Parts: sequence; structure tokens; C-alpha cells
Amino acid sequence: MIKRLFILFTIIFITANLAAQQYGNEWINFGQKHYKISIPNTGLYRIDYNTLVNSGIPVSSINPKNFQLFIKGQEQYININDESDNVFNTTDYIEFYAKKNDASFDSSAYTNITRLPNPYIALFNDTNYAYLTWNGSLSNKRVQRETDVNFVGYTAATYFYNEKIEAYKNSYSLGKTYLGVISDPRYMLGEGSGFNINKGSSEQTNFSNLNIYPSNLPVYIKTSYSGASENYVSGITYDHQIKFLYIDNLGNTVSVNDTTFMGVNQFYIEKQLTANQLQNSSQIIVSSENNPLFASIPNAIHLTNVHYISIKYPQVPDLSNASEQQFYLNNASVGSKAFLDIQNVNVGTSQVILYDLTNHKYIPTVVSGSNVKALVPNSSSQKECFLTTTNNINTVNLLTPVNQTGFFVNYYTTNPDSAFLIVTHKSLQTQANLYKQYRETLLGGSNHVIMADIDDLYDQFAYGNTKNPLAIKNFCKYLSDALAVPPNYLLLIGKSIQNSDVRINSNNWNANKVPTFGHPSSDNALTAGIHGANSITPFIPVGRISAKMEQMSPII
Repeated sequence: MIKRLFILFTIIFITANLAAQQYGNEWINFGQKHYKISIPNTGLYRIDYNTLVNSGIPVSSINPKNFQLFIKGQEQYININDESDNVFNTTDYIEFYAKKNDASFDSSAYTNITRLPNPYIALFNDTNYAYLTWNGSLSNKRVQRETDVNFVGYTAATYFYNEKIEAYKNSYSLGKTYLGVISDPRYMLGEGSGFNINKGSSEQTNFSNLNIYPSNLPVYIKTSYSGASENYVSGITYDHQIKFLYIDNLGNTVSVNDTTFMGVNQFYIEKQLTANQLQNSSQIIVSSENNPLFASIPNAIHLTNVHYISIKYPQVPDLSNASEQQFYLNNASVGSKAFLDIQNVNVGTSQVILYDLTNHKYIPTVVSGSNVKALVPNSSSQKECFLTTTNNINTVNLLTPVNQTGFFVNYYTTNPDSAFLIVTHKSLQTQANLYKQYRETLLGGSNHVIMADIDDLYDQFAYGNTKNPLAIKNFCKYLSDALAVPPNYLLLIGKSIQNSDVRINSNNWNANKVPTFGHPSSDNALTAGIHGANSITPFIPVGRISAKMEQMSPII
């Protein structure tokens, strides 16, 4: 009995462990075509009939209800104009809201952290990607269209919440260093983008008119910062003193947090104020104090990296002539819907569009000059809403089929045990193919070779996030877990450049054929920490031929 229970427990544990694995390709249906859409900015996107046709999508044979859209592996709620007739007509379009890339996916690159230093700035690429596909279902995710514009009996909301975020990428902190110059190739505590300040200096927000609603309502201010230097001072146990401050309604600078710490530590600070403590010109400040105890530390080597500063506060429903705003709306205290009466919207000759993003609803509006009215149904929580005009819509002009065919490669169906993996770039494909063929011969070791194009790996294992080494790491992790016998070797064919030097330099971006991992660069880190291996030991032995062009890669 005990033995049976043990076997049952083992099966459950293994099943649960496999189910918990995340590779980035769980959302893919390998039998469906997928078309890639670039998302460089946060906002509303629209794909019209002509763009679909010109991209090679057989619109005439697809019921519009069959369309699906995925971003970062999650199906999105989309709005398809007039899909009820089951025909995608020439005046129809697909509309959806999307955010530019952030660091949410990059979190799996880090080791031993509980919170991202800068969740708003991606490590490798600011552009996000969406994937359009279609299936046989008539119940794919759709935005629900509200119709009520009868405002009689409703009292207008006196405020909604606005959030302003300043996320910095002026400098890059390596986290903890050894001997002052050597950093861990893994992404560690405090590593990421920010703005470096020296002792005696500060970083202050540059928020425009807050249009704050004066009240006792709560205001939330947040920051994340990390020590970016380490200097030992005799007689004290810290070398940084950081204050978190705000400018109040009287113009005074008020401290809400004072922290001392040693070296490379990472801090997330959140404080609550009330709206009547602020004024429209209030700003938030992170200050590195010029503590007399630090007198022996030269300013140039005393660094703190401020990752971001944010404020979430109640705002008067007035857009001050802006044509677009994201905001958060509480439920109406009386009635089933919140009545929005928003002033000074820069409508011009365009149409106003309003979405309840939290509950996936399209909200109709009534516009009179620069005044916009709408009814937003109550829900279980505060709603994130997005108001914009048709002039601000990002028109999609191109959809690109993944892998040129529209179909993802199902690497698992090849199912070779003890595989020899090759990852290369399209520009090096001819020589890489010759080497693959050689490795499959008796002279080359009779290997079972799986060769992958790095662009396909970006799409399949990194949600399209170009130059992200997690594409390779997740590919190796997937095959190591899926195959009966894990791969034996990984060969990278293509030049790599240190990641922190790639995103800021277009020449480096183009020259970086097959990315590496970390700072300093470490190909071994690409397979460390997978399939039960520890975070510093490669599970699959890794090699690289650092070729820039095929003439430089005579590998057999």
C-alpha cells in the first residue's frame, strides 16, 4: 500500500512539475497559421480588410468569428467591426488594445530576486508583438459592446484615478560587482535600467499638470532604486542614504522615507498620502544624501540607480486638451453604472473611443464639442479604462507570416533522443546546413541534429521578443524536458554582442546574429538552471562559431 501511494505521489509530482514548466510556446496550435504584428507603442491598433488581404490571409474563406489574437501567450479580447454577419467585409476591421514591451517576460532571466528592479523597461527590446491566427471556433474572445447612453438619473463621477510613471533607462546597473569591475553573468539583484545619481544629487519627476481632485482620497507614490556602488567606510555599516520625498500643497519638500544601506541592495518603496497634501505642480523626488560620514567616498564612484518613480492619484475628469488617457474608475456608489462627464478632450474632427480594459467592454460615448459622456457598468473592482480618438489609432500596415510559411516548427515531433542542437541565423543558413549534414554522417558522429532559426525561436519561445536570449534558453529547456533523452550538445552559429550594448546601438543590433546571455556574456548561462541543473552549471554543453557572414563560417 505504501509503495502504491509512493508511486501515485511520484506520478502526481512529475505531472504537476511538467505542468508548471513554462517554455513560451504553450499557446501555439501548430496546425494553424500565425501572422506577426509589431507593437512599438501602447495604444489602440486596427487591422483593415486590405491589410489582411495584402498580407496573404484568405479573408474571403474565414468567418471573422474564427480570428484569435495572442500577445505574450495570452489570447486577447478583440473588437471586430460587424462580424455578426459571419463575413469579413471590405469595410470591416480588427481592433485591439496593446501595450509596448515591458520587463514582465524578462523576469525569468533573473536569479534570486523577488521583484524586478525596473518592470517598465525591458532588458532587450521595447517592441512587443501580437500574433493573429484563426480556428474553427465561433466563441473566441471578443470585446463586449455596451449600448447604454441614457444618462438620466445618474450623477457624474467627480474623479477618476490617474497613474503617471517615469521609468528611466539613461544608465544600466550591473548589480553587485567583484573587485569593483567583475559582475555576475546571471541577471541578479539590482541589475537593470535606471538613472544614476551621485551622493548629494537627486532625481525629480517632471510630471505635467496633475489636475488633482482635492480631497482626503488616497494617493500612492512608489519608487524602485538600487545601490550601484559599494564603498566601505571605517566605523559605519552603510555607504548609502536615500530619501523619498514629495513637494506638498504649500511647496514644501517633505520626506516620507529615509533608508541607509550598504552596497548593492534593491529597494521598493510605496507610501500613501492624501490628495489634499498635493497641488497640481507637485513632484516626487529620490535623493542621495550627502552624509558627512561618506566624505571619504569620491562622488564619481558613489552611485544609486533610480529605476522608476510613479504616482497614482484622483484626478478631476478633465483632459486639459489631451486626446488620449488611460485611467482607473471606481464603481458608482449609487446605481449600477458610473457616469463619466469628461471635459476638455481634444476631439477635433475625429471620433472618441472608450474601452473598459479590465472587463473587456467597448463603451459608447456621446460627444458635444470637447465634452465626452459615457456610462461604465460597475464591476467587482476598480476598472482600467482607455479613452482615445480615431486620430490616435495605430494602423497596422503589415502582418508577417511566422517562419515565412505561417506555421511554427514543432520541434518535439522530430523526437530524436540525445539530440545535437544547432541555433543559427538566416544569413548563415547555407553553411549551417552543410554542418548539420556532416554531423548526421558516420564520420560526423551519426548525430540526431535539430537545427533552429533564431528568428523562429524568438517567435515560439520569446513571444517575438527579438534579441532576447530567453528564446534559446526556453528552447533548450523545452527539448530537455520533452524528449526521452535530453540533448547532448548545443552549437550556436552566429556572432553575439553583449546584450547591454545591443539595444542602444543599431550597428550592434544588426551584428548580433545569435544572442548570448548576461553581462559579462556567458553562453554557458543559456542552458544553466534548466532540467534540474543549478544556475551556474550548463545542463547542455555549449559551443559557438562567432560568424558574421557565411564567408567567415567554413565549419567543415
